[in-house]
Amino acid sequence: MDGNKKKDSIFESRNRVSYLNYHMKKITIVIISIVFCSTFAKGQKDKMFYADLTTASSSIWHGWDININNGPVIHPYLEYAIPKTDFSLAAWASLPTDRNLSFNDDIEFFLKYNKEALKKKRFAIKLNSFIDYVVCPNVKMATTDGSSKTKMLWKYNLGITFTNLVKIANSPVIPAYNMYYIRPFGSIDFTDGTIHECSLFYTIPVLSRIKIGSTVNYHTGVFDGGSGWTHATSHISSSLKVKAVKLSAAINKQWSFNQRNDIEDEFWFSLGISSKF
Repeated sequence: MDGNKKKDSIFESRNRVSYLNYHMKKITIVIISIVFCSTFAKGQKDKMFYADLTTASSSIWHGWDININNGPVIHPYLEYAIPKTDFSLAAWASLPTDRNLSFNDDIEFFLKYNKEALKKKRFAIKLNSFIDYVVCPNVKMATTDGSSKTKMLWKYNLGITFTNLVKIANSPVIPAYNMYYIRPFGSIDFTDGTIHECSLFYTIPVLSRIKIGSTVNYHTGVFDGGSGWTHATSHISSSLKVKAVKLSAAINKQWSFNQRNDIEDEFWFSLGISSKF
């Protein structure tokens, strides 16, 4: 009897992986189709949708190595700009290509707000904010009532970017600050907390498609990680536009300061394709 139960459990697990793998392929095909179809679409004044499909060599989320060096991930993203407002709706996912690691699946739904002020002035700013509902469909977590349920959490963001404050060789040095508050949805498995991120980016004038930058992060107790400076990251990226499609590539290097967040430094790269339509 126990042997039969074990076999049933194995078959259920395999079926679940096959089911998730099937749907991951469908999502990927849909995003690719949207991006390529938009290449041949006629020009529009108001492009309400933005689609992006990025593959990365590793899944790094606010300094945490989610996949623990177990291979690449796919990040599909779709955003809809609500007409005549500064709001948009978006969905993003992180899906390991190795479906045996489907417990690392992460699906997120956003309500976003972006507003620019004092455009082309020296003190031009961009304000950004979002509410993010995060679901990890294949992970269970303990709840306050003693039961378990799918891992879910809320993430709130508030940020400001100075888009024209200082220029070097007529190209702006862009500083930004973002605050993220992360709160588990009814879980006792980990603590809530805040992430403070400061960043600085610059587009090299002679090589106008090359952008360099760095970020530094301070955490206050998120996921029982303690408080303090957690990591700093250097970024270099480039993009090329072909008709309505944008191709992009990025290389990132992270130096980890807090072993409760990440026990080692990280290096990863990504390739992406995106379009507005």
